[in-house]
Amino acid sequence: MGFKKTTFLSGMLLALFFAVSCDENGTIQIPVINIDTKTVTIPAEGGQVTVSADIPLAWSVAPGAAWLNVNPSSGAAGAVTLVFSAEANETGEAREANSVISATGLSPVTITVSQPAMETPQPPTPSIELSAERMSVQAEGGEMSLTITSNVAWKAQVDVDWITLTQNSGEQGTSTIVVTAAENKQTEPRTSTVIISGDSVRKTVTVSQAAGKADPDDIGVGGGVNDWGEGGSIGFEQ
Repeated sequence: MGFKKTTFLSGMLLALFFAVSCDENGTIQIPVINIDTKTVTIPAEGGQVTVSADIPLAWSVAPGAAWLNVNPSSGAAGAVTLVFSAEANETGEAREANSVISATGLSPVTITVSQPAMETPQPPTPSIELSAERMSVQAEGGEMSLTITSNVAWKAQVDVDWITLTQNSGEQGTSTIVVTAAENKQTEPRTSTVIISGDSVRKTVTVSQAAGKADPDDIGVGGGVNDWGEGGSIGFEQ
């Protein structure tokens, strides 16, 4: 057992000996782990980033967090490209890990890997759009089409009995309903409102109808104006 341990230590010292070099002035250069950056950021939606390293001895790297992967995680002396990767950060908070590159006899190097949190998607603003804000119909009545485009469920209502709707509610998307006005038998024009509402949105359509014609049976004869434009009655001699 002692022989194996001695052999291992001798091997490491020999490797370190060969890793040590001198510059042109004869100054001893202590081997170090060289990397091109000490901080990297992985996108919130996930992905990977790379770090280039030059390591003079056999090495290994510890990711520093369960959410972070490093490939390769160990290797022989020489140049290497480390790939740091992570899935989307859906934790709601930014996170950070300290990945450490180690090689026996050398000072370890730490790479700080950060990843922002994904933004929480905001619900769309409730919206209802109508194909018309005003509708007009003759006294005889008739049908009119109204197209509703919305991103929320909606309801339609009207507070008069002379207007009817083919559909009183709907889901998000585009719907077309028919607004029907009954005949106006009154001699005055009339107006009412169709209300389309959903969530916090309220839209209205004003429906106007022309006045109806007076019924001749309702017009009195006595005291009326004659064909000559003179008031009064007409007498006959016997």
